[in-house]
Amino acid sequence: MLFFGAASKFKDALHSTDNKPQVLILHMRDVLAADATGLRALEDIVDKARADGTAVLLSGVRSQPREVIERSGLADKIGRENVCDAIDDALERARVVMGATA
Repeated sequence: MLFFGAASKFKDALHSTDNKPQVLILHMRDVLAADATGLRALEDIVDKARADGTAVLLSGVRSQPREVIERSGLADKIGRENVCDAIDDALERARVVMGATA
């Protein structure tokens, strides 16, 4: 499950980073389920990253979290092309995004 506590710690780590990355890949292979609180934390991460000019990619999103992400509109906000089935797809997408911004 995508827990608020884990997402909150991750958000804090992102806030304390001086060098903002061009791309942030969230590998969600081990996230079996996402609830409203976890979704809100994920939205906060996406909003912060976008404000910093960082593209967010999701990889390995399983069916239940994917459904929640799609129903909430977050997939459209991130860009459906940035919700990848596997880490290799996300890495390839990152190369494209970085090439477009480099």
